[in-house]
Amino acid sequence: DIPPLAFTTDQAAELTDLRLAINDFVNQMTAEFTLGRSSLDTDWDRYIETLDSLGVDRMVEIYQEAYDAQFGN
Repeated sequence: DIPPLAFTTDQAAELTDLRLAINDFVNQMTAEFTLGRSSLDTDWDRYIETLDSLGVDRMVEIYQEAYDAQFGN
């Protein structure tokens, strides 16, 4: 098991905002895909583009920074 990561105050604040937006969108789209209102065939690319625009890459970067700070490169 990997111990919990420690984030700086700035990282934690940024993560809070990113997680809120990303989790809301993922939950919404999970329902849309499950209920057949959106199609994995036709809407997947838009889904990924929206995740990118919401900052999913930045969220991963923050986790990587915290991991590297705690456990080394």
